Amino acid sequence: MGRKSHGSDFSGGQSACLVALITLFLIGAVVGSFFAANLGPGGQGLVAGFFGSAAGRGIWPLLQMAALESALLLFVFASAFFPLGLAVAPLVMGIKGFVLSLLVSAFVKTLGARGYAAALALIVPGGFTSVACMVLVGLQAMTLAARRVGRAGRGRMPTDWAYFFTGGIAWALIGLATALSCYITPLMGRAAGL
Repeated sequence: MGRKSHGSDFSGGQSACLVALITLFLIGAVVGSFFAANLGPGGQGLVAGFFGSAAGRGIWPLLQMAALESALLLFVFASAFFPLGLAVAPLVMGIKGFVLSLLVSAFVKTLGARGYAAALALIVPGGFTSVACMVLVGLQAMTLAARRVGRAGRGRMPTDWAYFFTGGIAWALIGLATALSCYITPLMGRAAGL
């Protein structure tokens, strides 16, 4: 009766991890929005032009975004195996929030009302899928990193195969979102007049 169950500790720890992930994502989004607001016309045009011309240049910009999202997901996934992993996943979420907010804000500031359509066409399918995947993997990575810190000096941690399975599913979802973006983006880009 006096001992807490392992399940309640685990749940409370995951809640704190989830709050950290979402908080850093939102802070990154706010900073990205302010950064985009202070970009000069050349910087806005560069950001919006690079992604806005994806419909005309084919799928190369989309594949570059998918590579960036996969690399960020790899950092989050690998952070579970190091004690500093508790800080890596929230920092990566902050970077993701910054990039998404910067791109959406640059689109809107450069293209006006059409910028919303451009952001919807070019960013949302892959961007929000990768955010969901990063939250899922980041939550588990932080939990495993916390366990690693708690076990310091007490031997090797057993392999958590479910974590590898979750990571594989997350990469598959990012790949699927990229494939959908490569199909949908040219259609939506033409509809938005890009």
